[in-house]
Amino acid sequence: MQLTSEQIDIINSTGNIKINAVAGSGKTTTIIEYARSRPKE
Repeated sequence: MQLTSEQIDIINSTGNIKINAVAGSGKTTTIIEYARSRPKE
C-alpha cells in the first residue's frame, strides 16, 4: 500500500498527535505504521 504524504507526515511526527479523518481514509493503517516506526522498549 502506498502511503499518502499526510500519512507519512503523521508517521514521522514527534510528540502528541490527533488524527481526525473520515471513514475509510486510512486511520488504522496510519496508526499501525506509526507504531512500527517507534523504537521497541
